[in-house]
Amino acid sequence: MRPSRRLALPVALCCALAGSVARADCPDTDPVDGICDVNLLNARVRKEPFHKVILKGQIITDPASGDVFDASSTITVHVEDFFQNLNHDLSWTPEECITSGRRIRCKKADRSAVAVFTSFLNTPNVIRFLVRGDAEVPLEAQIGISVTLRFTHNGGVLREGILDECKVTRRGLNCRHL
Repeated sequence: MRPSRRLALPVALCCALAGSVARADCPDTDPVDGICDVNLLNARVRKEPFHKVILKGQIITDPASGDVFDASSTITVHVEDFFQNLNHDLSWTPEECITSGRRIRCKKADRSAVAVFTSFLNTPNVIRFLVRGDAEVPLEAQIGISVTLRFTHNGGVLREGILDECKVTRRGLNCRHL
């Protein structure tokens, strides 16, 4: 995977939840809302009987300005669809994450949620991620149009990505960055 050209925006201050400000500049901030971007490349939502959410993408960081991604505090992933029938949180504490070289692997003890974050060898500021988790979505629920992903990490840095190239199937939703 290569970094998206869409993320080449001016450096700005990332905002955190509840109006507090995170002390990190990110190179991929949305100029409208001040939230760091996530380049969401692929999303799958499976309804009954599978109940799964699978997300793939990448994050651009700027370690020189203090914008880093690590497992020193809780990592939270919030995913929702356009109709908000899928509205699900996955989170991992620092104790549930293992850092080894360029990789951070987080998993729940019951394996209901797993995340892998890997930085590229030649561009360590680009972090590829894969998130898999259980999500109860009833078969009769209407889902679709788009998927929104929000990462919260490092004590409040908020990153958001939207993927709206989606195909609704009988068993769920498939989205890809075209």
